[in-house]
Amino acid sequence: MNRVQLIGDIVWPVEVWTDSATGRTFGKAMLAVSADTDPLVFVPLILRDSEATDAGMYLGEGSRVKVNAHLHSALVTYYDASHNRRARRVLSVIVDSVTYLALRAPQSGDRP
Repeated sequence: MNRVQLIGDIVWPVEVWTDSATGRTFGKAMLAVSADTDPLVFVPLILRDSEATDAGMYLGEGSRVKVNAHLHSALVTYYDASHNRRARRVLSVIVDSVTYLALRAPQSGDRP
């Protein structure tokens, strides 16, 4: 089972864009989550479609949300400064649904 539930605060305004090839809407956000062992953990989120659009309109910095998500893992290949081929695993948190707990509307200068 690949499910993640997080409750935390949005750190900065949600960045929303539309993929020109597919026409789908995506968004990026950073969630600050309190953990038992660490004082604060920052989790990058990927939002899709209406969740991304709504988050961009209604979630400003400091909004508290509950996120239901799943993890996606990908192997990314790149070349370092010495032109050696390298690979690294990238783990993404893909949001399935968002529950708005405490809203702080985006300010006029917040949107990227």
